[in-house]
Amino acid sequence: LRSQAGLQDQVRKTTSTQKKQNKTTLLGVRNQRNMNDQVKKGAIAFSVFRSKLLLASFAAGLFSSTIGKLAKLLGEQEKAEKKLETALGRTSKSLLAYAAAQQKVTTFGDEEIINEMSLIAAYTDNERAIAKLTTAALDLSAAKGISLTSATDLLAKSVFSNTNALSRYGITVEGAVGHTKRLESATSSIAAIYG
Repeated sequence: LRSQAGLQDQVRKTTSTQKKQNKTTLLGVRNQRNMNDQVKKGAIAFSVFRSKLLLASFAAGLFSSTIGKLAKLLGEQEKAEKKLETALGRTSKSLLAYAAAQQKVTTFGDEEIINEMSLIAAYTDNERAIAKLTTAALDLSAAKGISLTSATDLLAKSVFSNTNALSRYGITVEGAVGHTKRLESATSSIAAIYG
């Protein structure tokens, strides 16, 4: 009897310990589930944060590259304006306005146009002649698919020297070198063919 009572006491203690162990295990499982849920929420939050960070980084890069390009273009235009001013010996608001107007109706930027005007200004300071030759160079460049610099060079050589560089394009230039008649001959021929 005593051994049976001792055995029952042992079974009762073991059962109690087992129940406590089961509760602890269930609590551990529940806590583990809760931790897993928190980890998932944290991973989602981190993923959202990472996405926002990437978007912000992309936007900042786009913004800085745009500002950089604009600053570079502004610098190029200022350089071209200074080059024209140096070639003319003065600032010409009318030629700068003309370049801005031509930018709106051609595929060339005003800094490119101003740069070519400065090349022509090396031969003459007559603003009307510079504007006419620039228009002819824009037409020739667009029609023949050559660079604006090449077109300007061909025109300047044809008008201001004995070389008729435009003859290979079927354009005859007449008149004395540097004379208004030669300028009119070159610009009107280009306007008639390509303008």
